[in-house]
Amino acid sequence: NGGAELGVRGYVSAYHVDSGKLAWRFHTVPGNPADGFESPVMQRAAKTWSGQWWQWGGGGTVWDSMVYDPQLNLLYIGVGNGSPWNHRLRSPEGGDNLFLASIVALRADTGEYVWHYQTTPGETWDFTATQHMILADLEIAGKTRKVIMQAPKNGFFYVLDRITGELISAEAFATTTWASHIDRQTGRPVETPAARVFDGQNVSLPSNAGAHNWHPMSYHPGTGLVYIPSMHIPIRFLEPTHARDRLPGQGYWNTGFDRIANVPPDVPNLAQLIAETYTGALLGWDPVKQAVRWQSEVGRMGGGVLSTAGNLVFQGDGYARLQAFDASSGELLWSQDTQTLAMAAPVTYAIDGEQYVAVAVGFGGGAASEAGAIVHAWEIPNLSRVLVYKLGGMAQLPPVPQRNRALAKPQPVTASEAVVAHGQVLYQRHCSYCHGDAMLTGGLTADLRYAAPGVHATWQDIVRGGVLRGAGMVGFEQYLSESDAEAIRQYVLLEAGRLYQRQQAEAAP
Repeated sequence: NGGAELGVRGYVSAYHVDSGKLAWRFHTVPGNPADGFESPVMQRAAKTWSGQWWQWGGGGTVWDSMVYDPQLNLLYIGVGNGSPWNHRLRSPEGGDNLFLASIVALRADTGEYVWHYQTTPGETWDFTATQHMILADLEIAGKTRKVIMQAPKNGFFYVLDRITGELISAEAFATTTWASHIDRQTGRPVETPAARVFDGQNVSLPSNAGAHNWHPMSYHPGTGLVYIPSMHIPIRFLEPTHARDRLPGQGYWNTGFDRIANVPPDVPNLAQLIAETYTGALLGWDPVKQAVRWQSEVGRMGGGVLSTAGNLVFQGDGYARLQAFDASSGELLWSQDTQTLAMAAPVTYAIDGEQYVAVAVGFGGGAASEAGAIVHAWEIPNLSRVLVYKLGGMAQLPPVPQRNRALAKPQPVTASEAVVAHGQVLYQRHCSYCHGDAMLTGGLTADLRYAAPGVHATWQDIVRGGVLRGAGMVGFEQYLSESDAEAIRQYVLLEAGRLYQRQQAEAAP
């Protein structure tokens, strides 16, 4: 299941393919002890939690990577973040909180627990271990080891024995301010003094987006390298300042941190300034030596990766290009304009002996909704489609549609500064995940600064009543009063006015 920010308890279910009946279910975190535990494993896991964690759900959803080893009959699952993120809220007396942020091995036919390795004990930064996992046989210290490899959000690259779960090695592949290294004896990260300082000023790396997220990496047996689409995104965490964020509840997005900490002040070219701090690179990583063999030029973050037997590595980058690199050296060999971002990994196939490379392009994921600056939405349009390439291909992309970004003069703000400030807090809590931090949307959902007068006239019906549910905009009547919704509208008008003034200043002779 998914949705760890919504107060759920994580699990993985297996179903009979013929009947659809449930075969087994493995919960990734313990439930309420008063209800009894599903297994001795859950009873042991409960000892690593404190307080009344079950009221928060606990989290631990397995929303991305799973991989199966048919020889060992083991299913490996990558377990996600806590619910809420804030460790102090869900487990106030501490504890590792198993099996959050862990790789767990299960018997595929029964769901029986075999082993686990926790990448981030006491997870509190949204450092999931759900990212792509790769099985391989590697020569390490003169022996062939059956390994499982992962580069999770927390910035360390892990090589584990996939039979036993033993940690073979772990090294940072990105800047990590939360931990200095992984202790080889204990297998645990050595946290820095400022790792859990959440004062809204301390800058953390990686951010909750991670040093590597869901974008697939790729292992090339010929070069022995793993190709990682890495990210560099700073963030500031702030303990919740509003009572509602310190209360458990389902159906309500709650990380246990104050969203306002990362909303910058009104400054010109805000999106560009934010985007300059959001960078990434494609890494050619040696998993045996735990070191970078090569990396692409640091720039905008890219998408998933494909490596081929022809010694090529393909990746879509943040400049709306599909590129091919030499898998051994990292030399750029080919680049093609895609007119939009390619977040997915390319694929390759052959028909009648002719090879093709295809990629699904277009925005998607949380970044495109929550942080338009990451996808450079003000300059790169979303053009969702499948692009297919072959040697000698002659097709041409159609012209990029022109966009009119001029904003009509918005209505004036009529509320007090206190009401507008309250609206900003509510917007960040309820609206920003779809409409963008500071209203810097990625273009997949409405930019509220451009809302027409008719939208403002029916604001309560839309925001609370859900009259646009069919278009994906559900009602928030359960969470927002009429005055709350109006406060959000006033904040929208404030941001619209700021954008209008900037556009007028730029257009002035």
